[in-house]
Amino acid sequence: MIDHPCDSTTPGGVYLCQTDENLSCGACCGLYNVADPGFESLSALLRCRTELFLKTERNFDALVHFKEQVERMENQNRPYPEFHHCPYIGLVGSSLSRPGCLLHPLNPGNRSVDHRGLSDWGGLACATYFCPTCSTLPARYKRILRMCCDSWHLFGLIVPETAMLACFFQAIETLAGQILDPSVLSGHEPFKMAVRRFFALKTDWSYRPKGFNRLGNYFFNDNLYPRIPVNYRGFDCEPSGLDPILTALGSEFTDKSSLESAEQSLHDIITSAAFAMISP
Repeated sequence: MIDHPCDSTTPGGVYLCQTDENLSCGACCGLYNVADPGFESLSALLRCRTELFLKTERNFDALVHFKEQVERMENQNRPYPEFHHCPYIGLVGSSLSRPGCLLHPLNPGNRSVDHRGLSDWGGLACATYFCPTCSTLPARYKRILRMCCDSWHLFGLIVPETAMLACFFQAIETLAGQILDPSVLSGHEPFKMAVRRFFALKTDWSYRPKGFNRLGNYFFNDNLYPRIPVNYRGFDCEPSGLDPILTALGSEFTDKSSLESAEQSLHDIITSAAFAMISP
């Protein structure tokens, strides 16, 4: 497996921010902190911004005006009201196929000028901050994440879910009785399909409360928006071994039977991945 050029300088040795032409993570920019974080709505929002930005002159006044226009046009209701959402995140790349910073010096219209000082966190934070997944998740798990995910929308939702990813991949390794090897699994389509089934649960999980809109993970350490724990005591049962996954997916269960059904659906995916991993 060939490493990404940025891997050698990224904490944890695997770069997750802008990985290829179609895959990037904008979670720390507040990408999913919008009224409707679904793929279609978010794609339309980013396209509209990008088109407006292409018509914007690259000077201080014009770029500030761009921000004001965006904030007037868009719904400002936020699932995480005290967390920012950067109005300068749009679509980047040669075919505008993934989210990224419109102010970045590599954005062609900026002619190598870095305008990120106008963003909420500034250029220094964008250049030096990495989410906990980068430094704490094993490199092999991050490489598999980068290898298996084929949707920027899911990628940005999955990357910050450090505990969920660790629980999932550890469960596969335990069941298979061997360590995941990205170089071996990179061409193993049945394994990648099983992992993608798991990733899809981030948007398709059927055990969420009605009106749930906090798809993104508020992964900062201020405990401002803690995850709702699963009520195991109410069902007179011990915490699930898959609790980090159940919690990250925003689970709410009406009875013990629904909890067991959810656990089984996760076990089915883990078993599929483990079996595919050890099959010729």
